[in-house]
Amino acid sequence: MKNNSQNFFDMFNANDDLKINALLSANINFNCIQLAVKYDLFTHLEDGINELNSLAKKNDFIPSRLYRLLKCLENINLIKETSDKNFYLTRMGERFLPNKKGNYANLTNLWSTEFYKAAENIDKALRSEKSAFECTHNESLYSYFNKYPERATTFNLAMRDLSENLNKNALYEMDLSTVKSIADVGGGSGASIRNMITQNAHLHGILFDQKSVIDSAMKEMEDFQYKNRVELISGDFFKPLPFKVDCIVLSNIIHNWNDEKAVQILTNCRKALNESGKIYLIEAALESSIEPLLARTMDFAMLLLTEGKERTFSEFEKLFHLANLKFESAKNVLNMTCLIEVKEK
Repeated sequence: MKNNSQNFFDMFNANDDLKINALLSANINFNCIQLAVKYDLFTHLEDGINELNSLAKKNDFIPSRLYRLLKCLENINLIKETSDKNFYLTRMGERFLPNKKGNYANLTNLWSTEFYKAAENIDKALRSEKSAFECTHNESLYSYFNKYPERATTFNLAMRDLSENLNKNALYEMDLSTVKSIADVGGGSGASIRNMITQNAHLHGILFDQKSVIDSAMKEMEDFQYKNRVELISGDFFKPLPFKVDCIVLSNIIHNWNDEKAVQILTNCRKALNESGKIYLIEAALESSIEPLLARTMDFAMLLLTEGKERTFSEFEKLFHLANLKFESAKNVLNMTCLIEVKEK
């Protein structure tokens, strides 16, 4: 007998007890996603291996037990059983295919390994000035990934995909009509600079990041149609930047750092601007009419992973003042993030 079409997300329209149990069971749902990513279940479904026994055979699973995992994935709208013991990907499920642009497979990998382990020490972060990640691994997030290139690749890909999903619409909100040169500072794999260059035929761009990141980004830039309009430069944004441009983009950079380091980054960026230049920050602004829906969750994630935080407007204004910058404008972008514009005083 078929059940009704209710799923996990319907619980948030239900009574308080169901809502509470939905929240408490979130980790179970994540474990199901993590297993599906680890054992390529989403990829197998995409490849046409849809029948339960065939899926089970791929990883030597017991079919009846795999079925329970698949039904949990169906309950959170990632797959659908359309006939007896046959499953297919939903639109949301396709977002976990590792070969798809803007997928969540790499981020799932991180949250099920290094990040998950760090979460066990979140109480230590509440009693110190260190992140839970540093309390766990005895070094900062970035120092850790510098030591493990293979994991750094996963991290960089996860940040690329997250940027593609959360920030791409903010790029379209930027006024680049009078901008001739633009730099994405800390731009990772270059997904954002490629978007900006593609959308603005008059622009020349710079992708600036650490050498290891730039070395990896070069591979992704090889097939880019407009690569002749993008320059890749490696360096350290805590030191003077080796270029001058009309506009700089800092996409989810400032929230990774404490106030002192954030001011240093902003100051170096200001000094790299041409006359009348501007800086766009893509960040979540707290305690404001434009606070994104997940801003508080993101802020707690910063406590877990970095020495930084999401900031209120008054905290941003303090940073801007110390970096000799003035606030120009800010807007909410699809309830996912905020776009903040600043210029030199």
